[in-house]
Amino acid sequence: MTNLTLLQSSTPPEHSPDWRAVEAKIIAETESFREGRHTDWAACWVQNSDTEYVCVMPNTGIISMRGWNQIRQHITRVMKDDQVCSQIRYERKNLKIHINGDMAWARFDGVSWYKDGCSLDTYETRVLEKCEGQWRILQATIVTKHGNDLGHGIMSLNASGHVVWSSPGLIDRLKTHPVFILSHGRLRARRPDWDTNLQAGLADAAAYHGDFEMHKFTSINGGSLRFPIFLGETDEGGLVLAHILVRDQMTYLQMDGDALIERRLHLAKSIYRMSDGQLAVARHVVKGDGLKAAAGALGISVNTARTHLTRLYEKTGVNTQTALVRLLLSTG
Repeated sequence: MTNLTLLQSSTPPEHSPDWRAVEAKIIAETESFREGRHTDWAACWVQNSDTEYVCVMPNTGIISMRGWNQIRQHITRVMKDDQVCSQIRYERKNLKIHINGDMAWARFDGVSWYKDGCSLDTYETRVLEKCEGQWRILQATIVTKHGNDLGHGIMSLNASGHVVWSSPGLIDRLKTHPVFILSHGRLRARRPDWDTNLQAGLADAAAYHGDFEMHKFTSINGGSLRFPIFLGETDEGGLVLAHILVRDQMTYLQMDGDALIERRLHLAKSIYRMSDGQLAVARHVVKGDGLKAAAGALGISVNTARTHLTRLYEKTGVNTQTALVRLLLSTG
C-alpha cells in the first residue's frame, strides 16, 4: 500500500510578514503592468519554464501562455506597442492568501474602471514561490466575469434576480424606465402581471446557471441560451418583452435589444420571404408597438398594416402577435 502524506495548508495571521510580502508582490505586478514599467513588472515573476499565465474572457476565449519566454515576449510587445489597457482605477476585494512553506496561493475579486466609462469584474488567482527570500509569481489566472461584447444596456442577474453588474448609467435609467424597476437590488417589472411573467422567466433562466446544465443545452442546441420573455401587453396593444441571455453562471438582461432584433428580423426576412412592407410591420410589432402605432409610424393605413400582418401569419404559420414575435426572435 502506498503511503500518502497530506500537507496541511496553514494560513498565517493576516498581516504577518509573509502575508504582507505576498500581497505587496501582487499589487506591484498589477501596478507596474498598468503603468508600463517593464523591468519592475518582470521582477515580480518567477522566470522559468514553469511560469504560466491564463486569461479567460467572454469576447476572446482562453489565452494560455506557458514558460517565461512566451509571457515575456508577449508583454514586451504589448508595452512596446503602447497597448497597455486604458484602466484608470483598479480595486481588489476579498483577498485570501494561503501559505505553506515556500509556496503561496491567493485568490481575489477585481474591479477595473476604464477611460471610456466601462467597468470590468474579474475573478483572479495567483500562485507564488519564494525564491532566494523573495516572493514571485509563478502562475496567474484572470477570469473576466463580464465582457463588453454584449453591447450597451446590459445587466447581469444572479439566480434570485438581484443585479450583480450593469452597463454604465443603466441603473439610473431604471428610475424612469416604463417597464423595469429596481426593488431592494432585485429587478422587477412595474405592473404586477408583467412582474409575474418576468420572475417566471428569470427562474427558468436560472435553472441553467450550472456548468453541466449549460453544457447540455449548448451541446443539444448548438448555441447559447438566448430567448425573449413575454411580459404582457401595453394599453395600446403592444407587446412587452425582455431579452435574456444565460452565460457566466448569470442571466443577462439586454435593455436595448435593437441590434439583436434587427439581425434576427433580417434573417427571418430571408427565411420567410417577407416583403419590405411586411418586414417594417414586423419590426414595429416586435418592438412592442400596437398595429395602430405601427401604421402611424410607417405612414400607412391601419388596414394596410393589418394586411401585412395577415400575410406574415400565413408565411410563418402562426396566428397571434405573441406567437409571431416569439418565432421571429428565435430565428438564428
